[in-house]
Amino acid sequence: MFQFIRLVFLFNVLIILLSACNGLDTQTKPKEQLYTGEVDSSVLPANDFYRYVNGKSIERQRALYPQQSFNYFDALQVQTDSLLFNWVKEVASNNEYPVGSDARKLNHFLSIALDTQRLASQNNRPIQNLKNKIQSITAKQQLQSYLIDDILTGASLFFDLEVRVDFKNAKKGIAVLFPNQLGLSKQQYLLQDNESRAYRLQYYQFLIQLLVADGQSIDIAEAMAATTLKIETALAKSRKVPSNEIEDVKVSIQDLSEIFEIIDWPNWLMQAGLKRDSIAIDDVNYFKACNELVQKLSIVELKQYAHTSLLRKAAPYLSKNFAEVYDKFYGSDTNKNMIRWQRAIIELNQNMPDALGQIYMKRNFDLAAKKQVAEMANQIKWSFARKIKESTWLTDSSKQKALDKLKNLKVKIAYPDKFQDYVGLSFKQDTSASYFDCVMTARTFNKKRNLASSGQLPNESAWTISTQTVNAKYFLQANEVILPAAILQKPFYNKDVDLAFNYGAIGAIIAHEISHAFDLKGMQYDQHGNFKPWYNDDEINHLNKIYATIRSQLLIAYPQVTKHPQLLQMVHESLADISAIEIAFDAMQHHFTQFPEKKVNTVMDTTPEQRFFMAWARLWLEVQGTNRAMKIEDENHPPFLFRVNGLLPNIPAFQKAFEVKPEHKHFLTTDKQIKIWD
Repeated sequence: MFQFIRLVFLFNVLIILLSACNGLDTQTKPKEQLYTGEVDSSVLPANDFYRYVNGKSIERQRALYPQQSFNYFDALQVQTDSLLFNWVKEVASNNEYPVGSDARKLNHFLSIALDTQRLASQNNRPIQNLKNKIQSITAKQQLQSYLIDDILTGASLFFDLEVRVDFKNAKKGIAVLFPNQLGLSKQQYLLQDNESRAYRLQYYQFLIQLLVADGQSIDIAEAMAATTLKIETALAKSRKVPSNEIEDVKVSIQDLSEIFEIIDWPNWLMQAGLKRDSIAIDDVNYFKACNELVQKLSIVELKQYAHTSLLRKAAPYLSKNFAEVYDKFYGSDTNKNMIRWQRAIIELNQNMPDALGQIYMKRNFDLAAKKQVAEMANQIKWSFARKIKESTWLTDSSKQKALDKLKNLKVKIAYPDKFQDYVGLSFKQDTSASYFDCVMTARTFNKKRNLASSGQLPNESAWTISTQTVNAKYFLQANEVILPAAILQKPFYNKDVDLAFNYGAIGAIIAHEISHAFDLKGMQYDQHGNFKPWYNDDEINHLNKIYATIRSQLLIAYPQVTKHPQLLQMVHESLADISAIEIAFDAMQHHFTQFPEKKVNTVMDTTPEQRFFMAWARLWLEVQGTNRAMKIEDENHPPFLFRVNGLLPNIPAFQKAFEVKPEHKHFLTTDKQIKIWD
């Protein structure tokens, strides 16, 4: 979810930047430093608001750490992970956590992950059993047994299996088969431009290096890498283009046996923990094409592909010579230098998130924040309701359905009411235990837990984003927003500042996530999370026109994203931003009318309205270091600069707050402004 930065500069940079916008020196000038300490007064806010708010911070960061990139999401996540690392290390010496407790399991996992001597001595031995299993295959039907281990450990050679919420019945979990995760993106396999060719060549060389580290000769490694690239390119061709349409198709097991023939599906599903006469498939055409491909491939080619795929997915958990090859190819410019403990915490967060969450909550959360943020969320929902009622483009019927959806929408704050436990998860304790085994054991435990939920009511207390994640998310099929505890910290939230700043920061984030309930994706789901479109054609056309205008503004600023595979998603997120700013600002004003004593009129000559927009701009501070070029083709959100300078001119309240006039760069005539709720 995030791109991470090196710890070596984190705390210095974080202190510098957060002190500038959040006033760490609270005993002297608590309010003054909150908003204006880093303002670049040489820049006119009506011409470059992003630079006006963030300019001095960017300059300081570049002067101190010219090679490093920075943004608050990544920096705070590393800070959070650092705290968790230290706390988990202390568990073994803390009598609060008995032997066998989930916290002790975290400690054991971490100890194995950090035991470099053990990793070095084991080299590739942890995967030898799986390699032997692959080598013993003499007929295609014998893939059956290997694919069980493959599914349970999340390796997904050809496909994966999981229980999701049924999009037609949000009160039931449904088992779904879906395509595997390839080594490159669909576009990188198929496009014939220079950049895609370069990616394929680098990927080919990466696979060769892994295979050589595994003991293969250069000639054999080249042949195996070529086979893998050929197979994955064929699989990429058969994948659907991402769209808003739901394509989980329920089929009988008999039909599934005809779609993908080499698997004895009744037996395979039973081994996976599912006994049923039907199942859902995401992307039926992919499975048909995959079946045809497997029929054409030789046994040797299938074994080569299985072996290479195993190495690719196991490399991060093997000795240094494997992990470094993996990092060199897959690591971004910011995370390829990630320290081993950081990677271990990320793995724990993926495999035992609630166990980590409980430790985080005990050590690092102010319960008073939950109440204040909940009050803001209620104000934001009130503003949404008012805007929906006053909307000129929604029919009365759609307004009622939208209001029903808003009424049922839940905002979950900080941490789950009940954390999941890991009773039954057991790691090997002897000297033969390996990091790879720990990861696979945890994945198998979680996969079996997931598959056991097929046909059951969704666990409403289970969170799909962890307490210790610096992010927020809206989930369509639960109709809920989750705001983890880890995002309730500066600069996203600060209980010691006035409401204007918090509404422009965490308030706008809440509104952004709620906005997804009413965009072109959200309109397809009712108040209970069922796939049941509720807008009419005229309303869809209205939204499509807004999308087209946003797309036009984005392409003017960044013409290179014209063929971006995630361009539609960028537009989705931009619409949510505009809606969020409008709604959060309205909610703030309403809050002040209800509680005028909470309105701080001026702080260092800034108005509440100005501080609202300054808080929004501060969230998107981003520094591109010299070791990382701007690669927006890897993103599914609009560039941070666009989220400020590109979108704020659409907001009349922003134009008014900073006296934007026709001669200014941020001036946009009313007829060209994007209006979502008018």
